[in-house]
Amino acid sequence: MRESEMENIDECLESEGQEAMRQLVKAMPEDSLSMAWRSSLNEKIVASAVKQKRRRWFLNAMIPSVGMSVACGLALLVLARTPAPTTVSGRNIEMEKSMLSAHRMADVSSDVAGAGLAPSETADVTKGSAGSDWNDEADVETL
Repeated sequence: MRESEMENIDECLESEGQEAMRQLVKAMPEDSLSMAWRSSLNEKIVASAVKQKRRRWFLNAMIPSVGMSVACGLALLVLARTPAPTTVSGRNIEMEKSMLSAHRMADVSSDVAGAGLAPSETADVTKGSAGSDWNDEADVETL
């Protein structure tokens, strides 16, 4: 706090109204609480703590259960509303036939040709082509 604010607070605390309130509070009789009132207050606090504990257990048990129930309901809704794949339609049968034919052709060509060349082995290695690692005829003679 700045000094001007501190002086302002000090002035307010030393005012006549503040002094009168200070004297009024000092003149009030000191009232002590009865033991019966304290005891009843403690009983109410214990009862509310038990209620809070029950509520907390209920929420800790029920919130995950409700979440799982909602998730299961959504899963059932998605599964129930999703139509089964149709394999009877001509379009799907033609697609399956073309996929099976492509697989068989790839399998046969793999058996005939073997594993084949690696992509780096099929690159054009003539002099001056892009991506060529050959610099001159001396590189060819080293092979």
